[in-house]
Amino acid sequence: MIVRSLSCLALLAMASCTYLRDRGLDFADCFKVNAGAGIGLAVDIKLTDYVSPGVGVASYTINAGWDDRRIYGVWRESDVINTPRIAYEVFLAEQGSRTDENVEAATLFTDLALSSLNLPNERWLRDGDSVTVEYYSLFNFWGAGERHRARAMTGHIVDPTGRARMVDKSVWQKGFFDLGIAVGPVAARAGFNPLQFVDFLGGLFGLDLADDDGKGRKAVRLRDREIIGS
Repeated sequence: MIVRSLSCLALLAMASCTYLRDRGLDFADCFKVNAGAGIGLAVDIKLTDYVSPGVGVASYTINAGWDDRRIYGVWRESDVINTPRIAYEVFLAEQGSRTDENVEAATLFTDLALSSLNLPNERWLRDGDSVTVEYYSLFNFWGAGERHRARAMTGHIVDPTGRARMVDKSVWQKGFFDLGIAVGPVAARAGFNPLQFVDFLGGLFGLDLADDDGKGRKAVRLRDREIIGS
């Protein structure tokens, strides 16, 4: 009887620890916050992964904080903002064909901003030996993750033609609203995911809506990156 009672208590304690761990991870999944030091000039605003414009040059930073179950602690990160380099090319080509000489500066700036909105942005992250890349754009519906961009700044983290893994997110993980900024030697990112908060609330009542309980870091899936045009 005593052995059986102790066994029951041990099982209850294990179940309680598992429950608390999963609730803690579910709660942590709702947020991301980190700060970094390095060099850069860029800003991006994410309204879920599907609507994520950004402008700037690029940034290379060493960060500390919590990004998701895959990236936390300390990691290196490169934000490769394809605007304005590609945007400038399009913009200057357009300006070269203009016949009017008195174009206002505000008009030029507006044209440049509009031409850059739908270009993909990239985040390259190295956590130990793991290298992953994420792609974003203003309307990121049609396989932006399969596109390949090689940039000099990216080479500080990983050879763009070498091995890197794509983050294969669930719908729940794509629901982040966050802001990332790099100005000179400092960078920061913060965000909140309302979908993951719904999963957290469901978990309090035993519902695993995002199907991530008991999975720890494995909750973020990775797959080999397809390089197109290389």
